[in-house]
Amino acid sequence: MKNLIILLCLLSFSIIHSQIVDIEYWDGEEVTGTYYKDLNNHLNQFEGTYKYTTGSEEFTLVLKKFVNNYNSVYYQDLLAGEIKYVKNGIIIFDNLNKINQNLANKFLHDICGNSVIKSFDRPLCDDCIINQKRVKLIFFGRNNNQRGGNMVLQKIIEHSQPQKIKIKIFYSNFVQVEGDAERLDPIIPSGEYTLIKQP
Repeated sequence: MKNLIILLCLLSFSIIHSQIVDIEYWDGEEVTGTYYKDLNNHLNQFEGTYKYTTGSEEFTLVLKKFVNNYNSVYYQDLLAGEIKYVKNGIIIFDNLNKINQNLANKFLHDICGNSVIKSFDRPLCDDCIINQKRVKLIFFGRNNNQRGGNMVLQKIIEHSQPQKIKIKIFYSNFVQVEGDAERLDPIIPSGEYTLIKQP
């Protein structure tokens, strides 16, 4: 009986201390057992397959939302993605099939994260509508000459079809130390791209 009372006390203690935090207001603190949840479904607006095409290059981006993903410390909703890049008709890299792999660690995808940002957060958004939220993800760049950075997603608000998103890719600065191998430029250049949602 004494063991049962102790077990019930421990259980109630853990229930009282577990909490849900909206990712929109998450300050980055990682509290054990907390669920960082997409309460306002900001991530949902970006799920799907999108394509960017210009004269010599094209890339396809697939984004998928994962809910209640546990990383051995806390739970979180997040967006993960993979990319296919074609230049001059030649496939440079294609990781699209990886999006359907059941990876326990979603950060093994090439694109991942869940930072909800406002129009006045950096990078600034000149064409966001009032109170429009964007999402900032990590772009690991594993097949991009190991050049990683960030990808900011913005839904283009139009009443016509097809749906579009704008992505802004920017790379982390790299300081080369004497004796290091020469660092290659990223294959996908930094900049803004407008992608069309595919059926």
